[in-house]
Amino acid sequence: MPILLRERDDVSVNDLRTVAAVIPVVRTPHVGNSSVYNLVAAACKFPTVLVDTNTPGRDTTYHPHLYIRGGCATVLTECADPMQTLVTHLPVMNPSALPYGLVRATLVDVHIEQLKRVFPDTCIETHQSFMRRNRAYIEQALEIMTDAMPDAWYRKVSDAGALHVLSAAETNGVSSWRDIADNIFISPARSGWVVPNVFALILDMLVQMRDGCSAEVWMLSGPDMIRYMPKLQEKFDILYAALSRRLNLPATVTVHMVPFSDFKLAVRSVHREHLDTLLREVRLPVRNRQIIAQTAMQCPDLWCRTERQNHFTQHDMESAADIYVPPEFMEMPLRSCRALWEKIRSDVPKKNR
Repeated sequence: MPILLRERDDVSVNDLRTVAAVIPVVRTPHVGNSSVYNLVAAACKFPTVLVDTNTPGRDTTYHPHLYIRGGCATVLTECADPMQTLVTHLPVMNPSALPYGLVRATLVDVHIEQLKRVFPDTCIETHQSFMRRNRAYIEQALEIMTDAMPDAWYRKVSDAGALHVLSAAETNGVSSWRDIADNIFISPARSGWVVPNVFALILDMLVQMRDGCSAEVWMLSGPDMIRYMPKLQEKFDILYAALSRRLNLPATVTVHMVPFSDFKLAVRSVHREHLDTLLREVRLPVRNRQIIAQTAMQCPDLWCRTERQNHFTQHDMESAADIYVPPEFMEMPLRSCRALWEKIRSDVPKKNR
């Protein structure tokens, strides 16, 4: 296989930091309200590229149309069709909800600017900015991939942000790159064909390979990417085979998919003592499940469920110091972090988590 996908839950956060000192280790969340594991990634200075072709109606993980702070969610904008309007085009209609001034702000501005304030030493950008910054290389790769898989293009966005998704009965009319080369949605363009997800993932890989001078790519996955990427294996292989021939790339590339959303053992700093106490209780030879449950409930960030729209986000932070991770967890493989979290969770009544 030209692209070898490897799930890596055997590495720790500090292992990843060691890798990142040599080649890129990148997190690609969506624009919106970042949950704890995304904040940990940014605090570790892993480059963060925020996907900004999401829509408020479909993104029930990041809720980009909401401003979540202090456990409360405030609606920032409304649109006629939240399922089919890109966040890049939606202005903030309720600026009074924000504690800082953003003139003519979009939803993207609200969420990404706060991340940059909190993590000034971390490279944080949108995927549109990423493509614009690497435009020459991106377009070269898009040409090759389009010629290899022209039917992959299926979404277009209008100047107003309205997304049109081709139905099964529609054809895109694309036979080669020249059919769409002048009509691609890459900033500063406001309309055009939206880069397909399978192409976008390959682009992320190519830039990391180029920047790291390596045939290995490290991707920090949320709960979804690690599940759907293997389903794209056949398409990945077709596209990369075409790219490697034309761009003189290595015959194979290894993509390390790290289930970073398994890193749940972090809390806001005000709960630091509660988390440390909880860990001491868990390590005792005889576990008192009642005490563990009571202490665990004092660490609400451990039980973040984004569908509740009340979780700790970047909007609750002033600096990277506002998030706490016990040092020992930085050395613990992610699979062990997940197992410990599950062990604690089993002692907490369902209604409290």
